[in-house]
Amino acid sequence: MLNASITGAAANTTYNVAINGTVVGQITTDATGFGRLSLSSNPHGNQQAFPTNFPTNLAAGATVTIGTATGTLGTIGHQGEQGEDVVSRLAATLKDAANTSFSGQVKFLNVNEDGITSRTLFVNVTGAAPNSTLNVSINGTMIGTLMTNPSGTGTLVLSSENSTLPASFPTTLNANDQITVGTATGTLA
Repeated sequence: MLNASITGAAANTTYNVAINGTVVGQITTDATGFGRLSLSSNPHGNQQAFPTNFPTNLAAGATVTIGTATGTLGTIGHQGEQGEDVVSRLAATLKDAANTSFSGQVKFLNVNEDGITSRTLFVNVTGAAPNSTLNVSINGTMIGTLMTNPSGTGTLVLSSENSTLPASFPTTLNANDQITVGTATGTLA
């Protein structure tokens, strides 16, 4: 899966997304300058299928561009030997029975690099009520709020790296923990 997003860009503008110079998709920003592209070999929700020209030998160091913005793919470690990074990752898809146009994704990363642990929770929603505040809870405990823009899209990022994890954030997250955003729910796996 490849997820790319841009914030603070020109409103209502389409940008090419390229990997090592090969255009693999496009992002169209909303009225606030936010846009997202999600590619998958098994697309669902708002995901798109990988294009036929998607690089088959993608590796760390590849150059990714969104319009004129440029970045480099890094590596994500694995549970390994001494000196190697340890990364655990959980994800959930959010569904709202009362709003079938709602789509949401949650990702949690727990990274231990050189003995330093960082925890980050990413929540993205689309199709929610415009300009609304949605409570975000884990196993019934509220951990934050997500604000949607005029198009019903919103993002919340909480991280130990920038001290945005609240005191109510669980010490550990596990598969089968329940995430609630407004009235939408999902199960971490």
